[in-house]
Amino acid sequence: MLKISLCLTPLLLFATQSHSQIVNGNLEIKATVVSGCDFESGGGDALLDFGLLTHFEEAHRAVTAPGSGIRLICTSGQEYSVGLDGGLDPYLIQRRMTSASSTSKIFYYLYQPDGTSYWGNDRGSNTVDGVGTGEAVEYAVNGFIAPYQWQDGPIASGNYSDTVTISIYF
Repeated sequence: MLKISLCLTPLLLFATQSHSQIVNGNLEIKATVVSGCDFESGGGDALLDFGLLTHFEEAHRAVTAPGSGIRLICTSGQEYSVGLDGGLDPYLIQRRMTSASSTSKIFYYLYQPDGTSYWGNDRGSNTVDGVGTGEAVEYAVNGFIAPYQWQDGPIASGNYSDTVTISIYF
């Protein structure tokens, strides 16, 4: 038994003598949350596609494109308004798609999510207002091509487009 005790004693002395010193400091972690809004994922690109139009088939009825979504995110409590400008070739409350291959224009309207109000860019008049929740929100943009434009004759075939700027005011 004495022999076992002698073997353990040097191990205990070694274990108690090998220690390191510790010096503590602090790492300060901080962040500042600013009020604001942005398009979800940082991009403001959306597409509203009326598809293929044949003036012979569409001559007597309106063409409606399904809603395209504008997705945005604002900090909680941040008031905002979303607006759409008149596009590259505005005409009163209408917008016009143009073609690089002809002088024809296709008049169209953009409606807000309620389906009856025109989208515009005048805060408090024809924009959509909201208060941020910190979560992404989507607003539909519904397009409408009025039938009367085919009454003056056929529209030249080609690819028609317009670019409308989306603005978030906060």
